[in-house]
Amino acid sequence: MEKREEDSAFIQKVNQFYENINRFTYYDALGINTNVSSAAEIKEAYLKMVKAYHPDRHNDLSDPSTKDKLTALFTLINKAYNTLSDETKRAEYNASLLKRIPGRTTGKETLRAEEQFKRGLEEFKKGNFWGASDLFRWATRINPEKPKYWAYLSLALSKIPNRGKEAEESILKAIQLEPYNSEYYTHLGIIYLDGGMKKRAVHQFETALSWDPTNKKALKELEKLREKRR
Repeated sequence: MEKREEDSAFIQKVNQFYENINRFTYYDALGINTNVSSAAEIKEAYLKMVKAYHPDRHNDLSDPSTKDKLTALFTLINKAYNTLSDETKRAEYNASLLKRIPGRTTGKETLRAEEQFKRGLEEFKKGNFWGASDLFRWATRINPEKPKYWAYLSLALSKIPNRGKEAEESILKAIQLEPYNSEYYTHLGIIYLDGGMKKRAVHQFETALSWDPTNKKALKELEKLREKRR
């Protein structure tokens, strides 16, 4: 039963990836940011994707359509790596990205992003934080202007070991889009607290209270910190 559930979760993940294949940049395909700084980081990301999506690693899947999708995904992953790992090709590709005319998210895309977000909420409630983070990440890629998508992505990442930095980056994006939301500062404070950065945490809790003096979570966390000092 456990193996069957794992296969089902993987097939769902492949389907989500495949649904976005035509809109993904090469950076999206490797799961890295455009400001990635070294060839080593690009290779590390590529090897991670190979481990996850190489068709030969999933010969036991019975669904032939999933195998076809994996082949298409892996073709994209290889193209992404071959381009981004070569400095000249990467520079040319980056130039082509700059020429793209940014447009507003269409109604259809908005619905797709919201669908991914709602599915992420379902997985989050089940305690499947890995699955939830993947779904929230899809939502941010489809509609990056929605602060709640970034906030929930951060929340899911904060539940996963060694994902504190990514959680911080995601909630900072939410704050950038919605700077008056006190809950976002509170969450950032908790991320810093979990990372042992108490001064930064206190600053975020105080910022949260400057926007909403009744924020119970921020008040509670500050009180706990003050009690420890006594």
